[in-house]
Amino acid sequence: MQIFLTHKEEWNEAEKDIIDSRDKLEQFKLPGIDKLQASVAHEVRYQEALWSGNFEKAVEECHSVLSSLSGDDVKGYRAFWYYLAGSAAWIAAKRGIASMEGVARELFKRAASTTEGVSWLYQLSKLNLEENQENQADKLRLTSVIEGLESQLSLYGNFNDKKFEAEVKAILVNLQRVKDTNEDSKAFENGHERLGRLLGYQAGNSNGDADPDPWWIAYDDFCIVFEDHSTNNHGNSLGAGKVRQATSHPNWIKQNISSLRQDSEIIPVVVTPCKSITNGAKPHTQDLCYWNQQDFQTWAEKAITVVRELKRSFPGEANLEWRKRAMQAYQDNGLDPASLAKNLRDHKLANLPISG
Repeated sequence: MQIFLTHKEEWNEAEKDIIDSRDKLEQFKLPGIDKLQASVAHEVRYQEALWSGNFEKAVEECHSVLSSLSGDDVKGYRAFWYYLAGSAAWIAAKRGIASMEGVARELFKRAASTTEGVSWLYQLSKLNLEENQENQADKLRLTSVIEGLESQLSLYGNFNDKKFEAEVKAILVNLQRVKDTNEDSKAFENGHERLGRLLGYQAGNSNGDADPDPWWIAYDDFCIVFEDHSTNNHGNSLGAGKVRQATSHPNWIKQNISSLRQDSEIIPVVVTPCKSITNGAKPHTQDLCYWNQQDFQTWAEKAITVVRELKRSFPGEANLEWRKRAMQAYQDNGLDPASLAKNLRDHKLANLPISG
């Protein structure tokens, strides 16, 4: 630093090396640079309009900026300017210009749809038309899961698969431990919990008497809570004790998981190899869903394969293009909350035949 500040002969030698290195390099234009240059004047006018409190003018200048930002090479920047335009319109609405409220909602909606995978933009876009609320909820839940997946992949690192594959092996080994011992049951639950966390869900488990086995959470309003009945005895029928226990799990979740809203969607599921239920269990099945143990193990292997493929192209957190691919991969393979909810609700425990 002292050499740089004095800027004498020693600095001249260093500067010559820098210039020599520079001259050996070839300069390329950044993608979309012409579009960014075309928008600059309007970006400055937008700032001036904000400064003077002319929010309608600020929205107009945003539209002029956006007219220059077409194409995938500036998609993220385009979403950002839709957000800025929506914010200016929202402030205008709050200052008494009622017509700008609808403009703000439409701009926030465009910001959310332009870049898949930005959860806070989806939250803003929930100001939108009511008939889209269910779809918006699905997007928020999936986005939160993909953000969780990013955090998991970042923990394992991009340059070495050793830690990742060790975790995968531990999960799969535990999910195969299905003998009738307490130790094996706990191992199965451990693999089940870790699988949910690897997929990007907020996963947990409890060891209390009659407490749920693993639960998977997406966003702040969706939870799948499991009762794991892991056993090698496929011929037995599922009894009333396990069924009654599983029926109580949603209430336990509501009382003990503070991160979930009280109006959350909670899906109770029994994972078991049993293919029938006892007559005494039938009255307690209510809304319980059924996931055959072998089908769950197969699904887990498939899910890990999807995550492994996504890891190979993972460039680091908050990459919008990768998030979009990840979201599509989850939807295509039934790993997203909406697909899981539908598939589980299509398989009710009450539909199993009664035996014994």
